[in-house]
Amino acid sequence: MTTRPNQLDGPTYRVTLGDGSRMYVTINEHNGKPFEVFARYDDADKYEWLGALTTMITRLLRAGQPLEQIGKELLEIHGPESSHMIPGTREMAPSIVARIGRVFVNHPKNFNSNHEVAA
Repeated sequence: MTTRPNQLDGPTYRVTLGDGSRMYVTINEHNGKPFEVFARYDDADKYEWLGALTTMITRLLRAGQPLEQIGKELLEIHGPESSHMIPGTREMAPSIVARIGRVFVNHPKNFNSNHEVAA
């Protein structure tokens, strides 16, 4: 397990969900690799599991697991109450967790660009 440096940098991606609410996903990097993730979503019912999920993902990253592979696994998570159409697309998101996975999969393609991320 790598000790966290005092300062890390990384993008925060805004994700608009099907109901118009927003979630923010931050991916901080260390030595050019994803090192930790955070997610914020203003729904008290989801706060606990979202914190647990991002803590476990951070542990996986620090153990050397690739962010893109973690993202691909999250894309397979389906939720009967959280599936939704991705705003501005014709694409269906099977869950909020899958939307986080989509951010992770797209991160390497978007990190050093000035373009809006398809999250």
